[in-house]
Amino acid sequence: MAPQHGTDGITMASRIAAAVLGAAAAGALLLVGLALRAPGPAAGRGVAGHPGQPGLPGPAVPSAAAPIAPVAPIAPVALLALLALIAGAGAVAAGLAARALGGAARERRQLWEAIQGSEERFRTLANTAVDAVVTFDAHGTITFANRAAERLLGYPEAELLGRDSGVLLPEFLRRVHREELTRYLATGVRSLAWQGVRLLVLDRHGKEVPVEATFTESRRGEERLFTAVARNLSSRRLAERRLREDRKRFEVLSEISRIALEDLEYRPMLQRICDTLARAFGWEFVAFITIVPDRGCFICEALTTTFPTVIHVGYERQLGSGVVGQVAATGKPILLDDVSSFSAYVETLPGVRSELCVPVSHKGCDLAVLNLESTRLAAFHHQLPFLTKVAEQVAGALASARLYEEVRQRATLALVDGLTGIANRRQFDAELEREWRRGIRSGAPLSLILLDVDGFKAFNDRYGHPAGDDCLRQVAAALAKVPRRAADLLARYGGEELAMVLPEIDAAGAERIAEAARATIEALAIPHATSPAAPVVTVSAGAATRWPVRGGSAMALVAAADRALYLAKRQGRNRVQVAPSATPDRPPQSASLRHAGGPASS
Repeated sequence: MAPQHGTDGITMASRIAAAVLGAAAAGALLLVGLALRAPGPAAGRGVAGHPGQPGLPGPAVPSAAAPIAPVAPIAPVALLALLALIAGAGAVAAGLAARALGGAARERRQLWEAIQGSEERFRTLANTAVDAVVTFDAHGTITFANRAAERLLGYPEAELLGRDSGVLLPEFLRRVHREELTRYLATGVRSLAWQGVRLLVLDRHGKEVPVEATFTESRRGEERLFTAVARNLSSRRLAERRLREDRKRFEVLSEISRIALEDLEYRPMLQRICDTLARAFGWEFVAFITIVPDRGCFICEALTTTFPTVIHVGYERQLGSGVVGQVAATGKPILLDDVSSFSAYVETLPGVRSELCVPVSHKGCDLAVLNLESTRLAAFHHQLPFLTKVAEQVAGALASARLYEEVRQRATLALVDGLTGIANRRQFDAELEREWRRGIRSGAPLSLILLDVDGFKAFNDRYGHPAGDDCLRQVAAALAKVPRRAADLLARYGGEELAMVLPEIDAAGAERIAEAARATIEALAIPHATSPAAPVVTVSAGAATRWPVRGGSAMALVAAADRALYLAKRQGRNRVQVAPSATPDRPPQSASLRHAGGPASS
């Protein structure tokens, strides 16, 4: 600011000197004008001595109108006065200018001494501070670092001065730092927090040090400076925070271990693990991905997310595609503090900024990938060791669950009818017996419907066995869509006969379901020119209901439904016949029964 004050003093002196010189010049010009207008020695005389007649001769008579004849010497006096006035004005102007220059120099010197003093005071205060203080200019160049900064970062101040402040930040934060500084200098708007910011800095050896920093702006003349005051968190508070985090991780590992021991089913177990991780740490996206090397792809098996995403259970992509694909292909984890640094990144969740993928391997075989994504930078920066432990802990359980799933699928195939894809006779017998025992405990009724395709032998004779097989597949698929509960079972009973096992369904409900099934098959309108019932394929149905009791038998229910079916066929086919319902020995204990409302009441 000193140059500005000095310029003001010189400007004022110049104005005063100009005013004095202007006044002197004006006075001098006035005197010259008066001198030029004064009459000379021959003024008022005529020629040849004739008074009053100019140009005529006459006697020399003194003129009465010439009393100012002595003014003739005024011109030299005026010039001398003018010179004296100009010289005096110059002296005054020079004196004023010298005084202004001296005052400006003194003011500039005082200001510089004040700045030097304030900087010395700043340095003295900063060097006695416990927190690290680093100052950098608008270009990001470091201009000052106190002793605490030297201790925190391991650099002497001489090495820090003149260096880019970005070298003190991890790679993923340097770009953010530069963008924020450039944006603020251009617009004056802060897009990030400047106070109480928790971040990582790098010391001289590249080790990351957690700090809590506050940034402020100051000016030195026209120069803009920025000061960062950072407090080292690698202290008691950090130790306490890490202790809390370790305790939370231990609790999560314990919960995951319990889930792995309790759950044998593959997808439910993975889903519960995803839910536990997301809930404990507030992560926006957690998924388990199964690796299928035979098909060269990976498949999402479980997912927990708080944001819309194209990923869903069953989503699949080729191995090597994106971050997950590369981890699945290589078996090596990938941690991205900033996903923009990964050229092969595939965006499936809008706004993601960091991602972590950890392979799950068991006995040298890669089973799955644990995938985490976040909209925050470096959200998983310190989580790789912990999630590696999670992967190790669940690997054995995943292998067992996958084996159990494969065994169960093979067992399911043994219980599925190869032609129609519905339950076979073996599964029907087992399920009927199971529901009978359950009915004894609950006191609820158990209903059974037997269905027979009308004139099926004639259909095969007319259209051929391949057409007959296709007819049975269509009938089974249509019956599978008849409204019923998950506990109900549709099975192929034998040949062209099918069966429905309906737990907790009374006689009225069974009749309504049987009628819905009959109407559904007739609506298929499969041509059957040789049918004794209609020109299209139809079914006859027999329904029966029993209240299971100890000492009774599920075969009695089958026999009742079979008799009802026989009656339906005897009475013309394409109809439903309901067997008389046996009255229970005791009131039903189940409060959840379906009767005349049928499936709609469930």
